[in-house]
Amino acid sequence: KQREAEQFLPAKHLEWINEGIRQIEWLNSRLKVHPTFSRSAQTATRAVLTGKDLLIASIDLWDINITNKSLFLNDLESSWIEHKKGDKQFQWFEDEEQKCLLAGKWINKNIQLDGIISIQLSAYQPIENYENLLIFFDHSKLDHYQKILYIDKIKKSWHQQKYRENLVGKGQYNFILSDKAIARLDKLSDTYEFSRAKILDILLKMESEQNRYLPERISLLKDEP
Repeated sequence: KQREAEQFLPAKHLEWINEGIRQIEWLNSRLKVHPTFSRSAQTATRAVLTGKDLLIASIDLWDINITNKSLFLNDLESSWIEHKKGDKQFQWFEDEEQKCLLAGKWINKNIQLDGIISIQLSAYQPIENYENLLIFFDHSKLDHYQKILYIDKIKKSWHQQKYRENLVGKGQYNFILSDKAIARLDKLSDTYEFSRAKILDILLKMESEQNRYLPERISLLKDEP
């Protein structure tokens, strides 16, 4: 009981640790660099604990003054809140898991990982979802501008992939139109807010299905001297 009173913080001091694997990995990385933490962490590791249970046990067994422990955790909570503000630069990935999968493939192909990551690769690989991606960048030794550069390159790769997918079933043709025909096409494009190619596609489809205008117009053209 005496040791509990000296080392165990009330549960309310730990309630903010509730955001999953990413938060646990980030907190572990910050705690382990504290000069007095390693011995208590190793003691906790000997127990069969993982994840949040291991983290809490490590904090419980951390043999420092409980007041200092409380102050350190308060600072850690503030640091975590501040750290998450940087997530704004990754929001583009949040809405679609395929973007994260592409990011994982791009990172493995284009970034030399040795010396870049401060945790074991198994902690975030394979990058299959948004949380995996955030964990990777949390622990990468990349500065803010390097992260932005890599994010922009991943976005570019994504848009190139989507462009290639959209080309399936399509071909490119070059032909000459009269100035009047171009003006008419542009007017239709502006009126209906579709691209020139889409307007042409619609017109060709409708004429192919209904055969309404071409026979009459071709007949007139043939009768012209």
